[in-house]
Amino acid sequence: MATMRLIMGDVQSGKTANYATLCNKAMDAGYRVLIILAGTQENLRRQTQERLDLELVGLDSQLILDRVGRKLPVGVGRIDGNHFVATFTSKNNDFDQKLLNNLNMRITTCLEPVVFVIKKQKHRLTYLEKWLRIYNAGPDGKIDSPMLLIDDEADNASVNTKDDDDPTTINECIRKLLILFKRASYVGVTATPYANIFINPDNEKEMLGNDLFPRDFIYSLAPPTNYIGNTAIFGDESSHEYVVQDIGDDAEHTIPIKHGSQFNVEDLPESLYTALNYFVLINVIRDIRGPIHSHRSMLVNISRFTNVQSQTRNIIHAWIERIKSAAINFGSLEPQEAMRNSSIKSLYDTWQAFHLSLLCEKDWSTVQQHWLCYAVNRLTVVEVNQRTSSAILDYDAYKDNGFRVIAVGGNSLTRGLTLEGLCVSYFYRNSQAYDTLLQMGRWFGYRIGYEDLCRVWMTDEARECYSHITKATNELRDEIYSMRYYGMTPREFGLKVRSSPGSTERMVSKLLITARNKMRHATDYIHTVSVSAELLETPKIIIDTDRIIGNFNLAKQFVAYLEATHKKADDSVFHSTHNVWVDVPREKVASFIRSYIADPLYLHFQTDGLADFIAQANHLESWDIALPEGDTKEEYCITNKTVIKRQERSVDISPNKKSIRINGAKLRVGSRPCTRYGLDNSIVEEITQRRKQNKQQVPDKDFLMKPDRKPLLLIHFINIKPHTNLEKPERVEDRTLVVQVMDRLNGKKACVVALSVGFPLATKDNTMYVKYKINLVQQELLLEAATEAQNADD
Repeated sequence: MATMRLIMGDVQSGKTANYATLCNKAMDAGYRVLIILAGTQENLRRQTQERLDLELVGLDSQLILDRVGRKLPVGVGRIDGNHFVATFTSKNNDFDQKLLNNLNMRITTCLEPVVFVIKKQKHRLTYLEKWLRIYNAGPDGKIDSPMLLIDDEADNASVNTKDDDDPTTINECIRKLLILFKRASYVGVTATPYANIFINPDNEKEMLGNDLFPRDFIYSLAPPTNYIGNTAIFGDESSHEYVVQDIGDDAEHTIPIKHGSQFNVEDLPESLYTALNYFVLINVIRDIRGPIHSHRSMLVNISRFTNVQSQTRNIIHAWIERIKSAAINFGSLEPQEAMRNSSIKSLYDTWQAFHLSLLCEKDWSTVQQHWLCYAVNRLTVVEVNQRTSSAILDYDAYKDNGFRVIAVGGNSLTRGLTLEGLCVSYFYRNSQAYDTLLQMGRWFGYRIGYEDLCRVWMTDEARECYSHITKATNELRDEIYSMRYYGMTPREFGLKVRSSPGSTERMVSKLLITARNKMRHATDYIHTVSVSAELLETPKIIIDTDRIIGNFNLAKQFVAYLEATHKKADDSVFHSTHNVWVDVPREKVASFIRSYIADPLYLHFQTDGLADFIAQANHLESWDIALPEGDTKEEYCITNKTVIKRQERSVDISPNKKSIRINGAKLRVGSRPCTRYGLDNSIVEEITQRRKQNKQQVPDKDFLMKPDRKPLLLIHFINIKPHTNLEKPERVEDRTLVVQVMDRLNGKKACVVALSVGFPLATKDNTMYVKYKINLVQQELLLEAATEAQNADD
């Protein structure tokens, strides 16, 4: 039986280097056959082969498999010329049994370990399994050499999406390869392992063996400190939030987010022209900073259709040619005269809008007259999809002078493909494509020397979705850490995460799509989620002043009840604000939550479902209730006995204009980790120190996993203010709407009230499941936003 393992990394964080190291260690341990499944696209397979030639094989693979069979040491091969690896694939050749037979190459005749780098493609995998079985297996039909199979992007194509008895082709091929060897190890590698965790751990078929559930271990790689990932850009405490630029409404009018394969692209969105201008200018700044021969890339991902991509590429190419002509004919003139040309004027406007003089040692006159022409003349535009050559992004061919490229594509620009020196991205795709959204983030990675120049254009909806999936991913990493700390097995872990609320919205959207014909005739849909060691919040507030004031008055009445019937906790013992009440009956908490008016379309906090669960949960009998405080100087009297300093939060408006979003697209109410309230100070310090030893922030979950922890209700009294992203001219209406809500609340001496509900870790005797009921209206709203098919480029 093969061992099954899974490694979770980050997008563009160096997963290839990690598993190359793993392969080297495996060979030291005695593994003789290494099979690397390098995604589904040839350009990714080629890129992976090039990397492994340097870091694993030690030879130029293409020269090995040509007719001469020459061995040219590269990479690690230049360190030790006595140790090489036999590669049965090359940069230009995926697995080809005819070629191997002509060269008389067999595993059994090789003195060195053997490596295959192949695509996850039906015919390639089938031919490989057949060739291994016919030419390399023993009389018992098995191969005696130990084999390690690395499944790169393991959540893509490998997971069985059909019935257990009739698996998908790729899944079946992988399992056949594993059972062909007497000793085999499977290691999946991905940044988004949700689908892998959802695999049925009990599925086994005699002819195929176990499914690919990672039963032996799941390991989360910690990214280096200089890695810029989703947490740095979209996290609760993001350090690079400035990177994201908003795509305005003009894009929808120019290229609708929903369009067909034959859509006629007449022009590009104004925001894309701005991004292109910015990329040109960033090339100038990077030339000034040096090195002048470094690679520079821009990504344009606006459609999954190759026809639309091709039209877009042609329009951008024509635009670049106009810029080149303008730089040659007008660049050397004085700025005032040069700006009579519309292209030069547009570049200058972008320079001013982004305050690029602060990032550059030169003034505009110097940039235009002495640097612009050189920077722009080396730019090229390429189309990256299934019908273009895999070598079209061959950075190695430009290693002496640097490759300056604008890459236009769709799904071929995702899943492991590296764009060298990527500094500008224009991402305009359906924001509800949760399964591939994070993988489309090619802008994550290492940007040493130019991270302050990087920008990503996306819609506000996409920003919100990235914020959501960042939370879900970080929660998953925390789960993996906790799994190891508490000695849980991946099997237990997989079953637990399968129904976590962090993926509720994504799972519901996916289910609604796959069953939409049946759902249209249904009455209600019941969705059950686990809330074990979870914090649920209300970061979306309905834009209805009367309802906001109603929640405010409800909270004041509840605090008055607490004062009259319960004593406050001793804040010298408990880590808290001055306002914490303990041992509050569950019935009172359930009644309060049921009366609170939450956004009905925010699936993570459905008041009726939560209230029903709390009222019936005997093991949640006694609650801690706290009023977190802010840093404002002004004190506010909720009642005569309870005085607090209100918290302050930036808010913006949701895309549907129906709700306020606390902390914008981050959708976060409490300050991390707000779940420490109500715990003994010594316990808080112990948990905090444990994380500090690993140089990690303390997640909310850690304080909820404390044994015998009581459930927690936090009532936040919040003064709102407009988010900085509402300062943009195109968001003036949203800013006005926020100010109007603020004025109305101030006139009534009220404020926004939001909730955080923390549930303790479930035990063997106590289940922690909440049922959410989604009615037909909610179904239709979700369906409308979640119907883009996630196929390959058409």
